[in-house]
Amino acid sequence: MSPDTVDKKLLEKARMTARAMGLSLNEMVRRYLEKVAGEGDQAGTFQELRELCLTRGGHSEGRTWTREALHRG
Repeated sequence: MSPDTVDKKLLEKARMTARAMGLSLNEMVRRYLEKVAGEGDQAGTFQELRELCLTRGGHSEGRTWTREALHRG
């Protein structure tokens, strides 16, 4: 395999991941490249984060933190 080709198994796994996200592989790669290049849509990124927060449950198991404790590390 030459350095400018993608392994077929890796490509198929990436396609399945994109499909599970409701995206084409091309769209998933484009979004990734935009993030890496710092050219992503900040409003879109915020919306994506907001949707994740609203649709995914937290896993704090009832634990709480204070601001001071978080800054202590």
